Amino acid sequence: MHREQLEKNQIPVYFVAVIVAAIGGLLAPDASQALGALVTPAIAVLMYAMFLQIPFLRDGLANKRFMTALLTANFVAIPLLVWALTAGLMDQPAILVGALLVLLTPCIDYVVVFTHIGKGDSKLTLAATPLLLLLQLVLLPLYLAFMLGNDSAVVISVGPFVEAFLVLIALPLVLAVTTAAGAKRSRVVEGWNNAWAWMPVPAMAAVLVVVIGSQIQRWLETWTGCCPSFLSIWASCSWHHWLVR
Repeated sequence: MHREQLEKNQIPVYFVAVIVAAIGGLLAPDASQALGALVTPAIAVLMYAMFLQIPFLRDGLANKRFMTALLTANFVAIPLLVWALTAGLMDQPAILVGALLVLLTPCIDYVVVFTHIGKGDSKLTLAATPLLLLLQLVLLPLYLAFMLGNDSAVVISVGPFVEAFLVLIALPLVLAVTTAAGAKRSRVVEGWNNAWAWMPVPAMAAVLVVVIGSQIQRWLETWTGCCPSFLSIWASCSWHHWLVR
């Protein structure tokens, strides 16, 4: 199988990963909890694989029209929409915080994959990934402070944001840049770099397995509380996508 074939058939791979993870998490909840420890390493490996695919970072950021649309949608339009549609969760602060975290900071690696599946420009989206991740970490505390209000009993710790930046962005990005630089001087590193070109799809499947398998029990417990907001966001974004096509 060629790498292009793997990428074209990534939807069935992800579908199988989701089904296996969901069934495993439901049938063996105690064992699946152990997967929780693998979530951060799995995402870090995925980010390393994704960052290795960015030799065109400068070209992507130089596309001002694309970057303006991308940043406006992600950090202005969507946050305003989320703020409006999660207003009904104000009396359930724990669920509200979870909903805000999910809706305000969608996993960028998923976005790249879904952009590719939707026939969008996944290369430009991938090139913008480091900037998107950095802006998410910088702006999320501001969004939460504004949307939760001063009367909220929920306390947001800065520690996890710093840890996420170091482990999930800084470290994979530095390793990817180092690998790309070494590939120009060493055939061994070049072979390593070429081998990792196959890894984004398997790494994404692995992330889906560990995340869904370890969290599905919790999702079922809180789904009824946040389901209306998620469905509203999905419907609104789908309508917006249809409108701008």
